[in-house]
Amino acid sequence: MKSILTLNDKKVLISGAAGGIGRQVAITVSRLGADCVLLDMNESGLEETLQALPKGNHRVYAQNLTDYEGLASVVEDAVADGKRFDGMVHCAGIEVVVPLKIIKLEHYEKSFAVNVIAGFELAKQITKKKHFS
Repeated sequence: MKSILTLNDKKVLISGAAGGIGRQVAITVSRLGADCVLLDMNESGLEETLQALPKGNHRVYAQNLTDYEGLASVVEDAVADGKRFDGMVHCAGIEVVVPLKIIKLEHYEKSFAVNVIAGFELAKQITKKKHFS
């Protein structure tokens, strides 16, 4: 069955693309025609995801999402081809499993940094220099 949704000639950034939901999002949007910018700390997982995608102008960045200055460099490099982003999906996330009796502020901060702040920082970097269609 042919999809009525097409992403031909679109560029989509996907964080957490080395596995799980992020990998499946990358596979799905690339099958719909999008060029994917894959972002994750797990370099080998990113390569596996890349191999699962149909041919396209995909890019891979092994990047710690809590290195917020590094995210700016990734965005700049990803749009150096002159093509802006058409979408972003923040799938990166970590789970901190610690009993409530011993959980510390650092646990919340680590989780929040990846799960929430990194998504906002990516969106900020993409939109602040009009790197978004």
